Amino acid sequence: MDQKYIFVILIQEIKPINDLTMKNNIIYSFILMMFVFASCDDDEQVVNFLPSSTVTVDVDKVTVFDTSFPVNFTSTSDDVNELIISGGEIEGRSVAISNHVGATTFTADDFTSTNWVPGESESFTSLINFENSQSTTVFNISVAEALSLEASKATVSEYDSTRSYLGFLANSFFQNIGNITVELGVKNAAQPVPVFDVIAEGANVMDYSYNDSVIGADYSLGDTVVVKITGVSGKYTESKEVEIPVISKVLASESVATLTSSSNKFAFLPAEEGGVDAGVINLYNIKGFNSSDVMFVKIEEGEQVESFDDLDQFSTLVSVVDKANLTSQVESVKKGEVYAFKYTYMYWDYYGYMNIDDVFLTDAGDAENGFSFIYKQDKKD
Repeated sequence: MDQKYIFVILIQEIKPINDLTMKNNIIYSFILMMFVFASCDDDEQVVNFLPSSTVTVDVDKVTVFDTSFPVNFTSTSDDVNELIISGGEIEGRSVAISNHVGATTFTADDFTSTNWVPGESESFTSLINFENSQSTTVFNISVAEALSLEASKATVSEYDSTRSYLGFLANSFFQNIGNITVELGVKNAAQPVPVFDVIAEGANVMDYSYNDSVIGADYSLGDTVVVKITGVSGKYTESKEVEIPVISKVLASESVATLTSSSNKFAFLPAEEGGVDAGVINLYNIKGFNSSDVMFVKIEEGEQVESFDDLDQFSTLVSVVDKANLTSQVESVKKGEVYAFKYTYMYWDYYGYMNIDDVFLTDAGDAENGFSFIYKQDKKD
């Protein structure tokens, strides 16, 4: 490569114009320099690019039941007629490429055994040999979970009809799932290992669904309902399981009521239009109460319960009342006393407790006698 440099210097003398108004002007010379640079390149550089190709695959997810599945490859280069697959248990498998595309079949045996399980994945490499270079592309195939099981509520309550809705699903991508079973069992302190009953089945399907529900009223406090779905194809098995403990529902809301000389009747369950009151108590002997359909028991802390607050656990309340010697009449009450009660309406038993909030007795004129109380209750399903 040759380079040439040309320098041109131009010197010009500038003379002042004769002007009578100008005095003692000094004449200077102005030098103008011009620099001209010129270069030329006598050589040309040629860059040769090595061939390359990007390879894409159409499968990135399978299940353990997809023990055989096709994988299609697409190359971006016109010059590719073969690629080599390696990874997992595959060593140098040739795949023919024509018009940019090729295909091969993968099996479960192409994966390492520790990676052919839900939640794992295998990494593979495609290799293309050009005349003077190689091009590689790495791709992963993950093993997805084929089964799913969801419960709308994590727990259910004894004596309660609120349902936990269950959804069972099974899905594969390429092969049928041989057998699917849905089971339900119960475990507790007396039976720590559940005995399962089959409640639904399916066979030779790629898509399966089943819905059911669990209610606490069907079970006892301390039980745990166990539901599971299992899929089996050949030597491969997948299972999903959910445990739903049975707990006690809680008496949350409280209400205030009063029995007095002028308002001497109260219904725990007032009648709807055209109906009849249920759970009716009456003022008795100024500072007591009685009933024709409600039964009572006085509660003592440290005896039936450690604390009155324990009665907020509905299962505890039911147990205490059902074990007690009940009465329909209390002669007199004192502030701070607690009475648990029970009555029946149609097909249901109602349980609750009342805390005597205040007692008012007077001899003055028309002043009211009676007492007020705070109560909580719920229905036993």
